[in-house]
Amino acid sequence: MSFGKLQGLGQQYVQRLGGLDPMNQETATDEQKEAAKLAGRRELFARLSDAFGGRDIGNEAMKRKLFEMERQKLLSPAQRQIIKGKDGFNYYVDTGERVLPNVTAEEEPEKIDIYSVTDSSGQRVQNIVNPTKEDIAALNEKGYFLNKLPQSATRGEGVDKFPGLSDLQGQFQATNKLVGNITDLAKQFADNPESALALGNVTQFVDSIISNIDAAGNMFQGENYKSVQEKGYVSNEGIDYSNAIKTVSQQTGIAESRVRDLAYLFAAARGQEGRGLSDKDYENALRIVSGGVGAEGKIKVLEDVANRLTKEAYSDLNFTISQLPPELDPARYNQLQGSIQPFVNPYTNQSAKPLNRADEILKELGF
Repeated sequence: MSFGKLQGLGQQYVQRLGGLDPMNQETATDEQKEAAKLAGRRELFARLSDAFGGRDIGNEAMKRKLFEMERQKLLSPAQRQIIKGKDGFNYYVDTGERVLPNVTAEEEPEKIDIYSVTDSSGQRVQNIVNPTKEDIAALNEKGYFLNKLPQSATRGEGVDKFPGLSDLQGQFQATNKLVGNITDLAKQFADNPESALALGNVTQFVDSIISNIDAAGNMFQGENYKSVQEKGYVSNEGIDYSNAIKTVSQQTGIAESRVRDLAYLFAAARGQEGRGLSDKDYENALRIVSGGVGAEGKIKVLEDVANRLTKEAYSDLNFTISQLPPELDPARYNQLQGSIQPFVNPYTNQSAKPLNRADEILKELGF
C-alpha cells in the first residue's frame, strides 16, 4: 500500500474521531473537514495520553463525549445548530433535544358554522351549530330549510364592540335595495298588464328580474360566480337541486343554468355570494320559475319572494340580538327593526309603513 493511500486513510480516521461521518466525508465542505480534523487530532492525542497513562481508552472517550454534550447545552441557542422537525418544533442538531420543550403550539380555534332552520313559510324554528350531512338530510326530509348565518370576517381579531352589527349592515342595505327593485318591477307589470313583459313566458319573466336587479350587468362574473358554476346545482347545505331544476326547465322551457343564475342573483344582491348558494336561494328561484301567470300572477310571486327575503333579514337580526351579552344595550340593533321598505302590491296598494329606511338608519349609526 502506497504512503499516499496510508496518509489518506489516516486523515479519514482522524476526521471520524472529530465527528465527521465516513459516509459524509466526500460531500463535506472544506470548512467541515478542517474542523473535524482539528477535533480529531485533539481526541487522538487524548487517547494516546490515556493509553500511556494506563487509563481505559473507551471509558475516557465516552466521558469526553458526555462532557462535550453538556458543554453544548450551556451554549446560547444562537451558537447551536437548530433544525425544524416534521412536527413543526425546533430541535438541536447535537443532542436531538427540543428547543423550548415547555412551549406548546397554539391550537387553532374550532371553526363554528351556525345555520338557521326555517319552515316552509320562512319562520325560524331553531339554530344548529356545525350540522352533519345526516342532520341536514333529516331536517330536509321534514320540510325544513337551512341557511348559513353570516359571521364577522374579523372573528379572532379582538372583541367586537357591537358583534354582528357590521354583518347586518350589508344584509339590510342589500335586502332593502332588492325589495325596492322587485317593487319597481311589479309596478311595471301593473302599469302595462297587456305588455309583452307582463304576458311573456317564464324565460322573459326571469330575464326581466335579472336585468332589473343587475342593472350594471356585472354580477355574473368573478371567482364567486365561477365557484358556484363549478358546484353544479348543490347548495351549501349539501342538497342537490339538479332534478327539481331539470323538471321546471322541461315544464317551462327555461334553461337550467338560468335558474341557478337567478338563485345566485338573490345571494349576490344580499352580499352573500361569497358563501355559495343556500337552500333559500334555490327555493326562491324555483318559486319564481314555477309560478306566476299574467301580470297579477307574476306580482304575487314577486311579493312572496320579497316578503321571504325581508323575513329572513329580521330573523337574522333577532337572532343576533338574542346572542348579545347581557351587559350590552341592544338599542343600536333595535333601531333596525321595521327599517326595510316593504313590498308594495300595485293592485292592492297595501303595505305596512316602514319605521325608517335601512340605509338611513345605518347612516345614522355611523356606517
